[in-house]
Amino acid sequence: MSEKKKSVYSSIADDILGKIIDGTYKIGTLLPPEREFMGIYSVQRTTIRRGLDILSDKGYIKKVAGLGSVVQSKTPVATDGAPAEKAVSNNVETALLLTSEDAKNMDSLPPFMVELISCLCKNGGFITSDISQAQKHYPFIALNHIPETDLPVCIGLYQSDDHRCVILDNDKGAYVALTYLEGLGHSKIAYIGTENGLSFENAAYDSFSTVNSYFDNELVNLAGSDEKSGFDGFSELFRRHGGKFTAVCAQNSNVARGIIKAAKYYKVKVPEDLSVISLCSNEKEKDIDCIIYNTGDLADEIIASLGCATRVSTVLFGGNLTVNGSCASINAQKSDEKHMSNFLL
Repeated sequence: MSEKKKSVYSSIADDILGKIIDGTYKIGTLLPPEREFMGIYSVQRTTIRRGLDILSDKGYIKKVAGLGSVVQSKTPVATDGAPAEKAVSNNVETALLLTSEDAKNMDSLPPFMVELISCLCKNGGFITSDISQAQKHYPFIALNHIPETDLPVCIGLYQSDDHRCVILDNDKGAYVALTYLEGLGHSKIAYIGTENGLSFENAAYDSFSTVNSYFDNELVNLAGSDEKSGFDGFSELFRRHGGKFTAVCAQNSNVARGIIKAAKYYKVKVPEDLSVISLCSNEKEKDIDCIIYNTGDLADEIIASLGCATRVSTVLFGGNLTVNGSCASINAQKSDEKHMSNFLL
């Protein structure tokens, strides 16, 4: 019986592989969902999964949590047993195209961006702000919204109707963060960061304002995306509206740390008096409740997508909430004004 089952899922794997090779399932695209395959091949889900496992083990596809199976190669993984994503990403010569400002000020970039650039550089990429230099290396990766990149080989961390994109699912991140805070009793939640601009992180504000059930424009400060902006932004909101809010969503971890420093300056305790959550962080954050976008997985997703860069499409890359202790429940014994109002100057 086991041999018969093996024959079935092996045949399914061979059939799917044939469609990968002939281009029916293109590199960088998602395979049909397991349920659809169940109907195509008239088998149970376990049989489909075993067939997909064969393709995954050999490096033809990569399983991405929350998305499905991404086609990443027409050739098998190297015989030395290297992971499939490494087999795809090794020796891929690409240019990482940044805006001139970002390329000149690498130290000021958010930790998430720095970590992602590091991951991509390890896989054969080099940094440039020169579009003509990037175009010598086909394809190139635009890590920010650079309007001059009018070639269909551009992959970005932003939404576009013209280019292949791998974008952060900020709507999901904001929803998870706000649901978490609301579950702790917070209904007045401030936001500190930046408005829509060139940086991919700026989309976090759009998502926050769209998803927030209790959105209040008075509780928004769009001063910037660094630690000083977090400090100054909180100081301004606190002086004007300190009694109104009990939680703050920060655009990134740098802003969040500035908020926490400002709260300490004003003798507001985190998390007892104020909850702080970062909407865009990398996997190394340990001190702030935050939405984590695993940069290693994202780098592999981008590399795997290079093969179909000439086709316009979008891949959403979701994040996970990590709870580190910068958020807490509202004390129900306090007044309706909340206890931050006790510290107003």
